[in-house]
Amino acid sequence: MSLDDIENHELWSRFRAYSHRVRKLDGGLGVVSQAVQNYLETLKKAYSTGAAFEPPFSLIQEIVWESKAVDDTMALRFFVSPSLRKLSIRPTTSNSPMDSYLLSQLLSSISNQNLNLATFNLDTKWTDLEDEKLGDGLASFIRSQAALEEVLFPKFYVQHTIISALAGLHRLSKFHGVLHFDTSQEVDRFIADLAAACPALRNLVLYITNDSTERHSIRFESISPLFSCRSIVEFQILHGRPLKLGAHQIHAIGQAWPSIATLSLCPNVIRSDELGLPLLDLVNFGPRSFPNLERLAVFLDLSLLPDTHGGMALSQLKTLCVGTTSIGSTDPQHLGQYLASLCSPGIRLCNATEVHYRKFVFDEGGGPYDLVDRWVFVSRGMEEHRRRLDEE
Repeated sequence: MSLDDIENHELWSRFRAYSHRVRKLDGGLGVVSQAVQNYLETLKKAYSTGAAFEPPFSLIQEIVWESKAVDDTMALRFFVSPSLRKLSIRPTTSNSPMDSYLLSQLLSSISNQNLNLATFNLDTKWTDLEDEKLGDGLASFIRSQAALEEVLFPKFYVQHTIISALAGLHRLSKFHGVLHFDTSQEVDRFIADLAAACPALRNLVLYITNDSTERHSIRFESISPLFSCRSIVEFQILHGRPLKLGAHQIHAIGQAWPSIATLSLCPNVIRSDELGLPLLDLVNFGPRSFPNLERLAVFLDLSLLPDTHGGMALSQLKTLCVGTTSIGSTDPQHLGQYLASLCSPGIRLCNATEVHYRKFVFDEGGGPYDLVDRWVFVSRGMEEHRRRLDEE
């Protein structure tokens, strides 16, 4: 039932009678009728009196709130209930200094409404500067929600105040965030603190960006504190420089996370002259060390192309993303033949079209094969190799 359809007293009575059955509110307000505006004004007056305010949806469990105006954003206060477990806020208001200020006010207001959230998702459409103004208010809100298990800031520059607030979330199992640090030492400290404070982590997606930190690659030692989080099934770390790994270190990742299904290790590198993981080392991600690995994203070094058969060493993989790996002078057909011998026939190959942050690395690319540039010819080489094997 749409609120805009409720224009007479009979329907309003039905709305009130059935409102206790509502478990999810999706979409926010948008353009509403005069009747709904009057209803919202009634809620506003009741809310502002300071007396015991009863939200219209007393058993609501999930809200996805998209606001297109200031009044829309603030109206969320009227629908929040102590029963709420999942809250997503997507401000789409025009960029102005008022937006972050009002959103901070909103977060402060609803944090005093006996909330006990398990999931919080904030997806702003602002500039980085506008996001930064929200930092203190957002950190305060996070601290008020000690039961949070999932926190997602897919386009947000996380600040020190927010990072320190995350350290108090001992139930946190899922975190997606864009992290902005001044030094590489701060990256190491954050990851170590996160691992110590949140041992129940299962899904972790980190994009680390800063001109100063991109002078240095993310090191294996930077991520190794997370090995204490034994339940991880997804780990994605994105940075403008490649993550240098040897066979022993790759094996250590597999030992630490036996259930990992999605692994992305800095595949989107900015400079094409960087050296990535030698192609021969791909075999170290095989089922012996990674029995449950289905999606792998790495930046590769194709300077040495093996002449040997891959022996289906990556038979468990369903998706291989090569990020911004450049083929250069490598023969794409020869490369395709080797990858076909390395992976199962149903493998999906993809590469990155852009260097900057994407929440889902494995969805990047273009065309029917999720590939661009000369990687399309690699895919064709893989198909030709399999076709010849089938004919033999």
